[in-house]
Amino acid sequence: MNNLLKWPNLDSIELRILLHEFIGGTGQSDDLSRAKPRNFYLPLAGPSCRVALKFKGEKVIRIEPGKAFDAAQWQQISNEIEQSITGGTKVGRDYSFSGRRVKGSWRGEHSGVQILPPPADAPSAPLDQADHPFILEFPLMVSSVDALTNYRRSRKHRDLTLLLNVLLVSGAKSMEFRHPSSWAHEATDLSQKSKWVTQGFSAPLGALLTDQLSVPAAPKLEELAPEEYDAMLVTMERDCVSPTVLYFGLEPRRVCGMYPYLHHSRPLFPQLNP
Repeated sequence: MNNLLKWPNLDSIELRILLHEFIGGTGQSDDLSRAKPRNFYLPLAGPSCRVALKFKGEKVIRIEPGKAFDAAQWQQISNEIEQSITGGTKVGRDYSFSGRRVKGSWRGEHSGVQILPPPADAPSAPLDQADHPFILEFPLMVSSVDALTNYRRSRKHRDLTLLLNVLLVSGAKSMEFRHPSSWAHEATDLSQKSKWVTQGFSAPLGALLTDQLSVPAAPKLEELAPEEYDAMLVTMERDCVSPTVLYFGLEPRRVCGMYPYLHHSRPLFPQLNP
């Protein structure tokens, strides 16, 4: 049977977003007993099926005509997908969280990634040992399809936060990685009565997409060369105390392969709390 898939390198989730946008429907599988179905029909299975997606694991490897397939309509959909895959570049923005307060800004010279402190009116944790918000900005290829742009922004924010979690001594987190609800109690409640609460964070951010990076905030976060960073680690181990500043990198030798993505070829380690 003819394979209609013209975009073998397109992320399968992006492809499904676009097909849902242009075909609609909830989609339907013929094998609900499998955690990862091999066949997925749009908009539904049976006589109304226009195309069938064939999976290998989580990747779409084939798109085959369904019983309601219309060649002229599919050509129009293909053209719309082609136009929607690529677009201009904007700046994506969202909150991430650090184990230390972020009081300055840092910008990668070539990556376009920028770290900014939260605005003055953002919620602030009363304790130093907490998840402290900071704004993460990054270049993003947008699409004419808003759902695809939103997915790309969320995915890149997640990936960069995971990378920062490796590079930052105190880690980095995103609300996306949290359980939506949990048991908790207020520290000021002497009864220590537990409550089932929904986790969330809301603070002024502005537009999620902008045409350019924000103006850096003062002060500029300090950067340490690898040898300085090694010396700092020795001091920390000797004194057996927590660092008063937050640095990129757990170990320069391990970070060398990842850090250039954020900055340049020679790893430097900016501190987030000058």
